[in-house]
Amino acid sequence: MKLLDGLDGCYRTVVADNFFTSISLAKYLLEHDMYLIGTLRKNRVGSGGRILEENLIRGEVYGLQNKDAMISLFDQLPDLTLLEIFSYLSCADALWSFSKLNSRLTTLLTERGFYRHVNLSSTGKKQFETIFSTLRLNEIQSLVIDRCTSPLQLKRWPHLTHLTALRLQGLNQADTFIQDFCDNFGFSLRNKGLLHRMESLHTFTFIKSFKCYSNEEWEFVNVLTNSDIMPVLRRINFSVFIDANDLVQMTHSNLFVDDRHIDVHYVFMISDDRQHSELDEYVPRGSLSHPRQIASVTFISECWPVDSMMHNRDEIYLNKPRNRQHIFYTLPWAFNEFFPLCVPDGYINELEVFTSTSPVNRVGSSHVRKFSISNNFPSLATSFPHIMSSNKVVELHLSRCDRELSVNLPIFDHLIITDSLDLLNKCCFSRNIRSIQITLNQEYIHLARNDWNDLPILSTLPFLNSLRILLYDMNVPPNDVSRHIIVETISNMSDFCFCFRRKNYGNRENFESAHTMQAIFITQLRNDILALPLNEKPRIAVEKGGYGLIAWF
Repeated sequence: MKLLDGLDGCYRTVVADNFFTSISLAKYLLEHDMYLIGTLRKNRVGSGGRILEENLIRGEVYGLQNKDAMISLFDQLPDLTLLEIFSYLSCADALWSFSKLNSRLTTLLTERGFYRHVNLSSTGKKQFETIFSTLRLNEIQSLVIDRCTSPLQLKRWPHLTHLTALRLQGLNQADTFIQDFCDNFGFSLRNKGLLHRMESLHTFTFIKSFKCYSNEEWEFVNVLTNSDIMPVLRRINFSVFIDANDLVQMTHSNLFVDDRHIDVHYVFMISDDRQHSELDEYVPRGSLSHPRQIASVTFISECWPVDSMMHNRDEIYLNKPRNRQHIFYTLPWAFNEFFPLCVPDGYINELEVFTSTSPVNRVGSSHVRKFSISNNFPSLATSFPHIMSSNKVVELHLSRCDRELSVNLPIFDHLIITDSLDLLNKCCFSRNIRSIQITLNQEYIHLARNDWNDLPILSTLPFLNSLRILLYDMNVPPNDVSRHIIVETISNMSDFCFCFRRKNYGNRENFESAHTMQAIFITQLRNDILALPLNEKPRIAVEKGGYGLIAWF
């Protein structure tokens, strides 16, 4: 209940799994003007006598109304209740759970738009095939394909004649994806005659990572959005990596000059040693019908060799090629998911910022909610004008940082620390922080002290109620002193998780030896938590195999 401190009487709805859900919790929340949605374990003490006597079948639910228990068919629940349940589910989860149960649920799924607005990117093969068989392909209006999509999944999508919105988002392997997309959707960038005509498509989004790129990115966007292929296109958002030749061609592209009146929003990066002024004259200021104010950033980056091990933090600056890079983008900013997916190299110097002074469309407010600092350098987002506002960032990521940082983010309440344990005693964090995740990787452990002496600093954060600690490939768990420090720190929290995880299994004998020590550590950690002088005994769940535990206080 500590998670709900300050929320009494605000008529919020709590959604919980069957570990938390109980009749007593539902009654307590109702007494405090809050509601509960959750699954209920049949064998839980206090779940109600009648449910223990009933054998429910699929399609039935157990309901509680005031003090009277009842068994009711799922189909008897009001439409508004079902729609409330659907609002918490993704497209894949809703279709996987409720399609083909009965005609009423199918109708509600249809009215809610799950069959028309589709994103099955995260589904596995069996789940995808099952859901795909229920879709009415000629009724799909929008399709999202993101970075979780398997190339094999692409092969299953046919030409969708009534598609009005296509979103290709977070694509890391651009060259592979473009080739797969072209192959599976039946066309070639070299032969426009093989392209399917998308008669109804009016919105197209192509957002990819700048960490890797293909020399066909702009050609892919340009060819695919040709008026012969997308005759009614009205809006496009795209982020691509281009070269100077692409920029010259872009100014004459149909996207910007034809009579479809397309509203164009873009962000693109150019790796070119020329000065900003030499490239700026070629940058399109929106389309003829939708002029846009343009902002840009020019910087020199220190390339990071991603396939080699860092031995110290300063080594990354030595003997690395220096490249001048330029980023141009339209205003107002239209890429909320750009920075989590596409932030370029953080090692930046000689940075210049340019903003067009042309009096066109009013610049919109910031929508960026996550902020990253890596290797003691903040995200390039901080230098982009009209994008980021410090009083709107709610999540802060600190990765491999070991120096004192000044962070002015007044409302952020979630902190993720990666390989930066030393930082706890070197930063003045917001007192609004409610949750922290600490991740340590064995491959970077040499960059920091391998102890937990600074962890008690977290006890000074008055609203902190959740701490998650994940250790990757750590063959040797924390020692006894560190374990006691961890236990003392979490005594005032309501939620705690400690897990060992492995990316590389390596030698099987070493793995089994490490697992034995980790299991012993988790057992000792559990016993120490249970020995804390608390008013109520905490509830602790230990993972099968002893790889981790979760505790609720």
